[in-house]
Amino acid sequence: MADTEQRTPPPPPPQTGPVQFLLNNKLETAMWLSRLFTVYCSIMFILPLLGPLAAANFYQRALLANALTSALRLHQRLPRFQLSRAFLAQALQEDSCHYLLYSLILVNSYPITMSIFPVFLFSLLHATTYTKKVLDTMGPESLPFVRNFLNKLTANQQNILKFIACNEIFLMPATVFMLFSGQGSLLQPFIYYRFLTLRYSSRRNPYCRTLFTELRILLEHFVMKPACPAFFRRMCLNSIAFISRLAPTVELTSPVAGLKLCSQESVLKVEGDVFSSWGFLWHLRQAEHDPRVNLRKAKLAHQPQSVHGSVERIKACSSNYPSDTLFSK
Repeated sequence: MADTEQRTPPPPPPQTGPVQFLLNNKLETAMWLSRLFTVYCSIMFILPLLGPLAAANFYQRALLANALTSALRLHQRLPRFQLSRAFLAQALQEDSCHYLLYSLILVNSYPITMSIFPVFLFSLLHATTYTKKVLDTMGPESLPFVRNFLNKLTANQQNILKFIACNEIFLMPATVFMLFSGQGSLLQPFIYYRFLTLRYSSRRNPYCRTLFTELRILLEHFVMKPACPAFFRRMCLNSIAFISRLAPTVELTSPVAGLKLCSQESVLKVEGDVFSSWGFLWHLRQAEHDPRVNLRKAKLAHQPQSVHGSVERIKACSSNYPSDTLFSK
């Protein structure tokens, strides 16, 4: 006898709600909540609705919450702590360690708005990413106005990261001015310089390095105009040379295998498949148009091509260069 019983399909698995999703990812949820608290405290500091004294308290709370987030993120990246020099060197390469130091440097300093913007915007970007995951557990069409706001933040992500890098750079002279005005400590500029060198050498976030290069090219283009006074041109070029000597050596990667350029700022080593930052393309354009860059050490390790031909190849590849969206810390 033929079996006429129809087999019913198995019931679909129960969808995980937002509460269960948050409980299943406790560490990410803790970082998400601390970032939301950082955003709240930063807004209350930027808009002092409760008075200047309360704004100063919100400033410290925002930096302490960011320090907590950075410590959790660093623990996630390097779960096994070791009391060794190699572990410390590996930790200093993480962006989360950079902003842990940033929070500890500025938590007891005089509150200024420029120092809170990197913390505020980084927390906002990271909270945006995790908030989208939480909204997806509620349904694909849940809270459309919140999704539109998050999409706008994601679309302007590169501009936000460049603005953060600009704040990181100009905080260096701000710490010096705070020292002479009696609102900063003697060690703060030196410690912040160390933080800035770590940001310049960051592997995941090249925007600080890129902004330095763009500012240098912009300033050199301005001072080379005939209308610029000679003393101002000389002062700017000496300042650029001094800052370039303080910059750490960074190795960057390009799709042109074997090209090595030695510039005034850093050593550019090309032996990979992808760019590590937009700054490399800026260096090559500067090397092509600026005769002062030392090109005598330019050579090809694998292919006997000219530097000009390599630059043209890189420019041809630049149209396919993916946008840098790594802002993890």
